Amino acid sequence: MGRHHAKHWHQYSGAELVSVCDSNRDRTHTYANQYGCQAYTNYETMLATETLDAVSIAVSTAAHASVALACIAAGVSVLIEKPIAKTVADAEQIHAAGGGVTVMIGHVERFNPAIVAVKRLLDTGALGTIISINTQRLSPLPSQITDSDVLLDLGVHDVDLVSYLMGASPIGSTVHTNDSHRPGYACHANIALEYHQNQSALIQVSWAHPFRQRTATITGTQGYAMVDLSGPSVTQYSDQNPEGISVEIVPGDALGAQIAHFSHCVQTQQTPMVTPESAIQTLTVLI
Repeated sequence: MGRHHAKHWHQYSGAELVSVCDSNRDRTHTYANQYGCQAYTNYETMLATETLDAVSIAVSTAAHASVALACIAAGVSVLIEKPIAKTVADAEQIHAAGGGVTVMIGHVERFNPAIVAVKRLLDTGALGTIISINTQRLSPLPSQITDSDVLLDLGVHDVDLVSYLMGASPIGSTVHTNDSHRPGYACHANIALEYHQNQSALIQVSWAHPFRQRTATITGTQGYAMVDLSGPSVTQYSDQNPEGISVEIVPGDALGAQIAHFSHCVQTQQTPMVTPESAIQTLTVLI
């Protein structure tokens, strides 16, 4: 994931990519040469050497807290890839330490053009009040992930996304998991969330699927929406339009939009869209 952050920081006109850091020496030099910046294999050396305003943290989940806390102690704002940390205790440490800098968690799906379009529908009242949201986020077993499970890899996306669309945190949750494809690690999960006003959500995430699927359906008091997050596309249904109409989507790159938003927050001290508090609430549902 780090290579994608490096690419987008390099392309972003509102900031300068000055360094990359990776424990793999060949990899970090490859990207440093590609983007014309400095290469480091130790983040503490980078923090001590460079004058940095912000850092993207895309290390293993277990290392999020140690890297984030070092950056914050150095006065550097951080964009931390989801989930915020491996444990709630680590996440709370990050939250407690981050008062003097901007700390944002990379729940990138909030910037997905399809979700931007759906949020606009909801904000204008086109679907009425949400009754329920169902999501599916399915994929084959990822060989590159060895220290996490499907809840922290995929489930964290949709728990955050559903709460974002609901405009509230869940008041109750039930999680059922299965470790069939990697014993000891949840590879398939069904997550049920309960919200105020008798609203609910059902989330299915899986590493036991032959192909990738990223979909959501939203049922409201005045309409229904089908969302393909990979397309991206949104179709809106109502009593007046039972066959459905396509909702206009403004093309864009979700990670690029996320980085631009984070950079703006660093420069203006504006509160970022995804705060440590909301990320901790999401993590609490899953572990």
